Amino acid sequence: MYLNLFAVLLRLCEPFLHKHTTYLRQIDAFFTIRPPRSEEANDPELAIDLREDVRINASAQEATEYLAELDIYSAEECKLNDQTVVNRLFWYTSLIFHQSVLPAIKIVESQARSLAQLRTRLKDLQRSLLILEGAARQQRTRELDTMTKQESVLTGRYIAVMTDLVSEPISNAVHLLAFTASYLLDLADTKPKAFFVQPEVLVTNFAEFLVFMLARTSLLREVASLEHIITFLVRFVGDAKFVRNPYLRSQLLSILYIACQDRQSPVRRGQSENLLYMIHDHPYAKQQLIPSLFQLFADIETTGRHAQFHEKFRTRVEIAGILEKLKLDPVYQVAIVEAAAAPIFVKVANFLVNDTNFAFDSCIKAIMDIQDIETEMDDHQAWQQRSEADRSAVVERLNQNESTARAYAHQTERFMEMVITLTHLCR
Repeated sequence: MYLNLFAVLLRLCEPFLHKHTTYLRQIDAFFTIRPPRSEEANDPELAIDLREDVRINASAQEATEYLAELDIYSAEECKLNDQTVVNRLFWYTSLIFHQSVLPAIKIVESQARSLAQLRTRLKDLQRSLLILEGAARQQRTRELDTMTKQESVLTGRYIAVMTDLVSEPISNAVHLLAFTASYLLDLADTKPKAFFVQPEVLVTNFAEFLVFMLARTSLLREVASLEHIITFLVRFVGDAKFVRNPYLRSQLLSILYIACQDRQSPVRRGQSENLLYMIHDHPYAKQQLIPSLFQLFADIETTGRHAQFHEKFRTRVEIAGILEKLKLDPVYQVAIVEAAAAPIFVKVANFLVNDTNFAFDSCIKAIMDIQDIETEMDDHQAWQQRSEADRSAVVERLNQNESTARAYAHQTERFMEMVITLTHLCR
């Protein structure tokens, strides 16, 4: 239902989404912090109260105080904008987007993770059939048949939801996000305080949708206003003065990282439609991207989230991957050297060394566990004397250690590449 509602609202927005300069000034920057219309008068019109929602770089109290500071002229101007169709459509569509598309994305991602785990488990079961005998083998065969049927059902559900998300009405949401990027960039340049009090959902919409869709489609290459999106990404990915939440900035980073992993579209001259090429040649990127990456590398150490330990590794691996793509360009080589002279680089170097040591030690530990388990299994006589439950548990532990070793080996490789790059350029 909500996806259909969003598709209708998005269609109504089409007349102004491609004309940024004409309609940006009609958006009321304080629409989500002003009291609902029902509190001001007996007005039956729809009102949305987001005064307690998280802001990009302000508390709810700071947002309310800033609204109180507005002079009479600005307040009247806001009320005028509040009454425009463009303003209402933009805000209602953005908020419905957050309540419809993002939950659908979370469903698809959850289904994708479940499918990946199920398929990994199927491979493990198939491998275990080679070393199990008797009743244990028969039991594993039954499990394999059951899980194969589960995979078929889950795949069907995944395809159904994914089809809705990549359909034209929903995938066209990228035009709404391009307009949102223009709107936020304009506020950052002209009314910084107004930018600070914007609801965080605007950036969350931007980050989560683009990460999801860019990994699965080529829709970004078809957007005429792509430059606004790229400028937004490069400008705010490491700017704590504007976007306070380091985890939110790490989501913006993921968009850049996915672009860098697009092997079918390498960085080269003459391909202006290519996202990675446009990031690579963007003038703001040449000036600010490397310092922004170093800043985020340090800031992500603490996000305040329960999963911050794992999130920081993911973010730093992505930063290392981006640097690996950019290091061959002389412009970015100079940028890396200049950024390394900043005080923040000391933190970056310390965190990089610590994370490299941790990832390497964890990888070696997992490999040693794998070696011990394989040694046990090589003693066929002793192995067959163990109970079926014991053998199954050992096989499960072997599979888990193999997965852990692969993950930490990838992290170690990325971090070592970054160490070599920085050592080579900054010596």
